[in-house]
Amino acid sequence: PVVLMTKQYTWLGLINCLFDLCVPSLIVWLLGFYTYFHCWLNAKSELVGYANREFYQDWWNAQSIGDFWRKWNLPVHEWCVRHIYIESMYYLNATKDVATGIVFIFSAILHEVIACLGFKITKPYFFLVMVGQIPLLLVNKKFRGESHRFGNILMWFSLMVGQPLLAMMYFRNWIQTREQIFWCPKNNQKLIALLLT
Repeated sequence: PVVLMTKQYTWLGLINCLFDLCVPSLIVWLLGFYTYFHCWLNAKSELVGYANREFYQDWWNAQSIGDFWRKWNLPVHEWCVRHIYIESMYYLNATKDVATGIVFIFSAILHEVIACLGFKITKPYFFLVMVGQIPLLLVNKKFRGESHRFGNILMWFSLMVGQPLLAMMYFRNWIQTREQIFWCPKNNQKLIALLLT
């Protein structure tokens, strides 16, 4: 409804829509995280007798975006370390930073493929938002020694802005392909139309 309410997609309208979606999208993301990682995976582990119940660590206290990505989904993180990070260092003689970049790009591509299959839209939004976190990683690395709070604030900021930005872009594109169901203006500014179509 928030995306549909904005009649003109000017920069101010996009920012207003983004702020309107910040809290609801974060609540939905947190509820989804709790439902899947805490309830579903623990119930499944109980049924099959899986002893290792550590599916996440304290990602909410992460001191950087890199810490967040390492802590919020441990099964995927451990798989990526074992099969991509170590293998790229071994077979490609990659440095730690290059191997980390390879894992990050692989993860961004995989997230994009999942989003494309779910929305049936081939737009690189998820990939661009994830790759857009690389400069935040570098900024966080520069200021990490000064304050641990800065990295945590940056991580929460990226969650508060990234989730609604993705929802807004994918849903906007999705409703443009289904005009008979939803109203969607076509006469937007050129730059915004280029970004969203």
